Amino acid sequence: MMRGKSVIHLATHGYFLSGACGAKLKAEGKPDALAAMRLPGAIEERITNAELGENPLLLSGLVLAGANNHDKKDDADDGYLTAEEVTALDLTGTRIVVLSACDAGLGKLERGEGIMGLRRAFLLAGAQNVVMSLWRVPDKQTRELMGYFYDDWIKTQNAGAAMQTASLKMLESRRKKGLSENPLYWASFICVGNPLRN
Repeated sequence: MMRGKSVIHLATHGYFLSGACGAKLKAEGKPDALAAMRLPGAIEERITNAELGENPLLLSGLVLAGANNHDKKDDADDGYLTAEEVTALDLTGTRIVVLSACDAGLGKLERGEGIMGLRRAFLLAGAQNVVMSLWRVPDKQTRELMGYFYDDWIKTQNAGAAMQTASLKMLESRRKKGLSENPLYWASFICVGNPLRN
């Protein structure tokens, strides 16, 4: 489906439901935590039917177009892309995947495995580098940060260095404008993978 795409940029909503959330969903049957995230009912159904706590790749994902119009008869295209589904993609030759979405870099720490979530899923699918956020990010500032990122990445072809440069440019820009220097606005995105394979 995506094989051969050099760059994949997904600007959407991301989520990660922690193990504690999973245990609560199992115990109560009704996912209050999901309601707080304002995700549509389709993801509630998916998560309550999943083996929560067993597979962290089912607890993280991206919300895509059509998720709020999910037809329960068509589970194959419900508008949600879980990390588990990402592992089935063929991203051979993809140099960089940019997940411009909240919480895209979160996951469950597994001993001997690292962080299990979207970051692991995209690397397993074949992406050489993945750019993602570690917390909820504001839209306007994320657009500006991504502009700095792509300006530098196009020149250097090094995603890790480009993200570092973009973050510092964002911080400098905010200082010059007298805006908040809170890391929320400039330090949320990281790059994982193999920068030497850019």
